Amino acid sequence: MRDSRFSINLKSLRKDYKLTQEDLGKILNVTKLQISYYERGVSYPKADLVARVAQYFNVPINQLIEPSIRSNFYFRPIVKGENIPLDNIPNKNGMAKFTGIPGLIEIPSIIQDRPYTAINPNIMKYANFMVLLPSESNDLVQFFYTHFKELPEQPIERLFGYEFWNQPPKNTPSYDGFTLLYKIFSATKQEAWLRSPLAQPANDANILALLLPENNHIIRLFIRPEKYGCKLHATYSSDLENLIASWLEEDPAQRIAKAQQYCLSIMKEETANEDFIDDNCTNTDDYDEKYNLKRFLEKRGAKITID
Repeated sequence: MRDSRFSINLKSLRKDYKLTQEDLGKILNVTKLQISYYERGVSYPKADLVARVAQYFNVPINQLIEPSIRSNFYFRPIVKGENIPLDNIPNKNGMAKFTGIPGLIEIPSIIQDRPYTAINPNIMKYANFMVLLPSESNDLVQFFYTHFKELPEQPIERLFGYEFWNQPPKNTPSYDGFTLLYKIFSATKQEAWLRSPLAQPANDANILALLLPENNHIIRLFIRPEKYGCKLHATYSSDLENLIASWLEEDPAQRIAKAQQYCLSIMKEETANEDFIDDNCTNTDDYDEKYNLKRFLEKRGAKITID
């Protein structure tokens, strides 16, 4: 028996509306005993019942089951081997259009810091990326081409340097990244990840790059969190440029096979770790307010007491 995310959230939702297990059973056309089983994780409902709960109480399904959101943003399009069209992005000169090519780059051995992960770092051999190819020159491309010589250099050993994303140097040229950010979420069909602090398409862990046709260079883009206005800025690394180029030069079929094997191995490890955490969780009434937040902060080295 294991307390699942659904069992915890179903119990919380029932208590929000001051319903007994019998009351909820009548709403869902199941017995009081069955509701008890669901809330204790003894049994699990079929998908249509989960959908019924979501419909009746007007809550998103992902709010009931809380699917795991991990830091690798581009895994799905990488294993599918599909490019991502990004159309109708407003800018000063009309609508910009890009083609996003997702891929993996081998993590160099000289990397100083890796993104946070609960799995064995030794199996993390690749970093995920997407490079944007403009269909034609546009205001965003022109902006970073004009400021190319002002871009901070990012050494490859600091590939995952948090400060390059969230604490750029003063006077770093910046552009409005709001529309690009939300277009990427929409185009990759990952809108449910919008509020996640872990899964952002252009942060320290997920590499978003842009080809500048005018000088034939690839720069790295960062989009700062919403509290900083989703400002878009960039760095340049010739080593990163070469790593991305190496992936693009590989045979497409070989790229897909490599990506599928690697991504499956990572997901297996991450799922096993999440199952271990769930197996050792206690289903208490204040789980959502205390345990989730406490665990989230402790995993990032924060020492905090939540009363």
